[in-house]
Amino acid sequence: MSNKHLSVLHQALLDRVDGFADQRIQQVTRATDTLPDGAQESLFDVNASVVIYGILGEVTTGTDGTAVNLKLEYEADTLGATTDWCVYTSIATKAQGTGIFITGTDADALQFNLSQAGKLISNPIIMANDGFIALQTNTTPGAGSIAWTLFYGILDSTGLVAATAV
Repeated sequence: MSNKHLSVLHQALLDRVDGFADQRIQQVTRATDTLPDGAQESLFDVNASVVIYGILGEVTTGTDGTAVNLKLEYEADTLGATTDWCVYTSIATKAQGTGIFITGTDADALQFNLSQAGKLISNPIIMANDGFIALQTNTTPGAGSIAWTLFYGILDSTGLVAATAV
């Protein structure tokens, strides 16, 4: 994950959580991985209660022109159903270094403009159940890989988020 992308997001987070001095922002990064072949792929495991302030992806290997759509979602272990964090969005022809984030509104598309990174936490996501955060593609991509960083706060003494193995 490039320092440029992380510093933009970090400043946006500080601006948004000012006044919540007792809420320490945690950060966990998942190593770069190729896009899954029309399937769901777990990015982060979540244990107990956390609040998600933002998730930032960075294209580490550019995507080709294949018409591939991507979305982020959460699946609670006990519920067995997924909750979309955004709608499917085209990721075709994204250059290496492109930043990707969500607004926190599930009806919004993935965002690619880092100048609006403050939107990352405009709608923080409360997660009260164990589960995992995943990405989903709708078809087999021709090329492309993404590294992901998650920013979160712990809401109870057992809260924890861990990156899944690549």
